[in-house]
Amino acid sequence: MFPSFRGAGTVRVADLRELDGFDRLLLITLQGLANREKPQLYLIADPVDETWVEDLGVRTLREKDPLDLVDRYRERIGGAVVHDIDVPHTINLATTIAGLQGLVVATAEQAETHGIEIVENLRGRFEDDPAAIHDWAMAHLWEQCTHKILVGLPPTHTVAVEGARWTELLRETERVTDSSNLDTYTLDLTGHGGEGACSSRSATRSPTTAGAAPCTTSRSPPTARSSPPSSPAPPRRSPRSPRSAGPRTAFYVTLTVGEGDNIQYCQRHMRELWDDPNRGQVPLNWTVTPLLEDIGPAILHHFQRTATEDDLLVCGPSGAGYTYGDSWPQDELGVFTRLSGLYQERTGLDVVYAYSTPEPGEAPPVLPDRVLEAYARDVPLRGIMQTDEAGTISEPDAAVPLIGMFYPPGGVDVFRAALRKKIEEHGGTGPLFIAGLINAWSWTPSHVLELVSDLPGEVEVVLADEFFDLFSRTA
Repeated sequence: MFPSFRGAGTVRVADLRELDGFDRLLLITLQGLANREKPQLYLIADPVDETWVEDLGVRTLREKDPLDLVDRYRERIGGAVVHDIDVPHTINLATTIAGLQGLVVATAEQAETHGIEIVENLRGRFEDDPAAIHDWAMAHLWEQCTHKILVGLPPTHTVAVEGARWTELLRETERVTDSSNLDTYTLDLTGHGGEGACSSRSATRSPTTAGAAPCTTSRSPPTARSSPPSSPAPPRRSPRSPRSAGPRTAFYVTLTVGEGDNIQYCQRHMRELWDDPNRGQVPLNWTVTPLLEDIGPAILHHFQRTATEDDLLVCGPSGAGYTYGDSWPQDELGVFTRLSGLYQERTGLDVVYAYSTPEPGEAPPVLPDRVLEAYARDVPLRGIMQTDEAGTISEPDAAVPLIGMFYPPGGVDVFRAALRKKIEEHGGTGPLFIAGLINAWSWTPSHVLELVSDLPGEVEVVLADEFFDLFSRTA
């Protein structure tokens, strides 16, 4: 699906953390030009980028002054495209033009400072209308672009303000999964404004928070991200064999960390979670995208190589890309499942965490038989965990075993209490199987250890491969 590159020689490493957003944008677009034929330039935008340097398996040289890279790679630069700082979405337009014409994105001042000819000047050409800007890009640039991948990025990025104190004004304590969370709220900021404007920040994780503090606002271009260069692939971890011959207890739980379809999450936050010293203390599934085999092989291979016996990589929503299987037309779904099968076979991922099309105000529907049949035909799978908080399970004769995810929002105590309640309410004669979803943004492996360490003795926590093997045997 994605281009592959010649092996890396020496890679230059430059630290951008002391640079402003404009210089970062200049160097990130320069990186795109420098790395077109093979990985040559690695940029550090935050601490976790530094963490990867030792794991890349390549020789590295540190650049003392990151802006010296402009001269070092000057022959790669065909000129500059200048964005309009008063119209933020021209940044996305500028990066597209830069990629097509071999340019860097710069301000007029940067172009003058570094002696780069301005080839395209977007200043004053567009109103601050994001839809109109992207319509123009589709009309004038789409035919020249690759149609294999579409990347959408907010053109500006909010950065931390050192020393700022944030005051929480609103908190949503319930998990909201429909459009009702798009309401408008009016807040009294008396006493928070000070002399100038005030800034606000919000988090759309669960639970959501918003706050404001007396400080001024600023606009900065995006701190776009760089992928680690590929390194020689280590041996793949073989798909594991289940450890059990059959059900041996009343309650089985498998716990899965979400968000792994998100490539920048795999590159950054997942690495932070992965380095938690309590990882490997209890069985835990980790979602990743199998497309990392092309996009970020060094990332995928690090997780494969350093996984413990209690870590299992599973496929994030919903295979080779984030999608809703039930939204595909019947005669086209095979395009996606065949691609998923190809990449999952290459990476050894034989459990899928899948999404179904959400309905406002309703729980996600169970994936229909036609979708399970397409997965069964094209993807080597042990089973599917899907967004369905009712915990629905598939019929015994389903093409692929399926179970809905159990996801009580909140911390360890809330999750444990909900889990205990579900166990107490079980009235069946056979084992109870629970697939629990762990919030990657608010939990760590240490939290999972805390959860598992205080569960009833008849509860066994297992990895997803063993979970589905036992699940299948009990029909």
